[in-house]
Amino acid sequence: MKKVLFFLLTLLIGLWIFYFIIRTVGLESMKYAFSIFLGAKGIAVFGLTFLMLVIGVWKWKLVLKTQGHKVSLKELLGFRFSSFSMLFFAPMLVLGGDIFRSYALKEKKDVPWEKAMGSVIIDRILEWTCNLMIVLSGVVFFILKVGIIPHKFKVILFGSLIILIMGAVFFYIRSFRKKSILRIFMRRTKQNHFLDIEQEVFKFFKPKKIAMWKCLAISFFRSLIAVLRCWLVIMFLGKGLAVFPAISILGFYFLALLIPIPAALGSHDALQAFAFSALGLGAGSGAAFATIIRGAELAAALIGLVLLFRLGVGLIRDIFFKKIDIFLGSITNSKE
Repeated sequence: MKKVLFFLLTLLIGLWIFYFIIRTVGLESMKYAFSIFLGAKGIAVFGLTFLMLVIGVWKWKLVLKTQGHKVSLKELLGFRFSSFSMLFFAPMLVLGGDIFRSYALKEKKDVPWEKAMGSVIIDRILEWTCNLMIVLSGVVFFILKVGIIPHKFKVILFGSLIILIMGAVFFYIRSFRKKSILRIFMRRTKQNHFLDIEQEVFKFFKPKKIAMWKCLAISFFRSLIAVLRCWLVIMFLGKGLAVFPAISILGFYFLALLIPIPAALGSHDALQAFAFSALGLGAGSGAAFATIIRGAELAAALIGLVLLFRLGVGLIRDIFFKKIDIFLGSITNSKE
C-alpha cells in the first residue's frame, strides 16, 4: 500500500512539474516535439533507443558467458525489456527490475541465484562506470560553456561528482584486491547470500581479465550511441551540429534517471529546459527534447510491459506447478 501511495505521490509531483514547464515554455514546443516523433525522425530515435537496449543485452550475455552460462540473446531481450518497463513506469521500486530479471534467469534458465544477481550487478556497474564518464565530461563542458553559474549550484554539482568518483574508485580498488566491501557493514555468517553475490562480482572485475575490458568497451559503445541519439534529436529540433552540448544534455538525462518519478515526467523536462536554456539552445527546445526521448522510451517500455505480463504469468505458473509436484512427491514418499 505504501508503494502504491508513493507511486501516486511521485506521479502527481511529476505532473505538476510538467504542467509548470508547459506553462512556462508554451504548447508550441510540445506540438513540434510530437510532429517530429510521429514522423520518420521519430522512427530513427526509437531505432537508436532499441539499439541501446540490444547492445546492453549483448554485454549482459557476455557477462553470463564468463560465469559459465549460455543464454540466447532472444531470451535475455525478453528479460531486459520487461525490467526496463518496470524501471520506466515504477522507478521508485529501485532494484525491482534488476531483481525481476535475476529471478527470471534463475527460474527459466536454472542459473543459481548468486550468479544471476551477480551478473545483473556487474551489468549495472559497467553501465554506470561509463555513464559517470559521460556525466563528468558533460559537467566540465557545461561549466566552461555557461561560465558564470550560481556558487551553490557549483558546490552541489562538484560535491555530487566527487562522491560518485570516490565511490567508483573505492569499488574498483577493493574489487581488484578482492577485499570485501559488504564485510565493512555486516558480519560473516554461514549463509550470507549477499557476500556470495559480492564474490561473483569480484570474480569478474580483474585487471587481467579480457572479458571485463571487452564488456567495458561495449558499455562505452552504448554510451556513444546515447550521445548520438541526443545529438540527432538536437539536430531535428533545428539547433545545428551540437556535438559537445549533446554530451552535457546526456549527463542531465542520466541525472533525471536518479529521480524516482514515473517516466521521468516533469523532472527530465525541467532539467533539460534548464540545460538547453543555459547552453543557449532555448528552454522550449529542452522540453521538446525530453518529450521526444520519453516517447521513444515509452514505446520500448510498452513492449516490455507486454513481455513482463507474459513472463510474469509464466513464472507464476511454473512456481505453482513446481509446488504441486513437491507436494505430490511428499505424499507419495509418505505412503511408501
